[in-house]
Amino acid sequence: MIFICVNYFLRKACEALALLNISTQVFRTYFSNVWVFFDISAIVLTLIAIIWNDRNPGSYRQGLNAFILALLWVKILGILKVINRQMSTFILALIQILKDIRYFMVVLIVILFMFGDMMHIALSTKDNGQFCIVNEEAGTLSGPAEDFCSSEQFVYYLRMYGLLLGEFELDDYKETNAMIIIFVAFTLLGVVVLLNVLIAVISDSYEKAKISSMLLFGRARVQFVAQTSALESFLRPGAAPLVVTGFGERFETFVKSGSRFGRWLILLAIIGTAMNSEIYLVTRAIVVVRGNGFSFVTLFTCEST
Repeated sequence: MIFICVNYFLRKACEALALLNISTQVFRTYFSNVWVFFDISAIVLTLIAIIWNDRNPGSYRQGLNAFILALLWVKILGILKVINRQMSTFILALIQILKDIRYFMVVLIVILFMFGDMMHIALSTKDNGQFCIVNEEAGTLSGPAEDFCSSEQFVYYLRMYGLLLGEFELDDYKETNAMIIIFVAFTLLGVVVLLNVLIAVISDSYEKAKISSMLLFGRARVQFVAQTSALESFLRPGAAPLVVTGFGERFETFVKSGSRFGRWLILLAIIGTAMNSEIYLVTRAIVVVRGNGFSFVTLFTCEST
């Protein structure tokens, strides 16, 4: 896994250096690309997770590992977006939708927190504040009552989010008159109004993405070709030395004098890490296939039956 990460890191570093050879503005634009940010974040966090798991065997950071897997799946979307116009429209429209609903999400979160606190106060103050205490001691709390009586704010905020998605029973919100009023107000404002506004915003964003689908597809392919060409131009044997400006005379001289030798070292490192990664993946696949008792004979037998 370390070799795979090093291979990706070297490729991204070569792309960045080749673009730096064009201009510093192009170099900065490269790192402002959200897909490049996802790629670099996945590489760095994977290395961090590997080091953590190696130093702390048996103690895994489940949240970090899950987030890294999400970034790796996003990398697949980054590759798929340059296949054809339809695929590019769907994926880039998703990015546009996320941008357009950012202010809506702020309003939605505020409303969730507001009604969550209201439900907590309405239930925890019932019977002069004894309802939650007595029922908790008796072990009769369950469902929304248990969540809204909880001292952890995250629990009843999450319950309100479930209510927004339609996860509720009417009898669970009849403990007090205040809960009934809050329930009706939240369903009207959150479910009827806000969700319909969300649908309208998403529809508008998708329509805009479809109108400019050819432009989005062309931009995605141009970025892909630019990054690939930058990587090839940097690793091509006999390429001209790097020339960078704006970073000081000593740094520019150092980069220019060592660029030819450095290119060969980086090229060999990329080839070596790629070969090592492929060998690792093939051997792991063989181990998994043999361990599960799977073979091509078994596959053809299953197909024929």
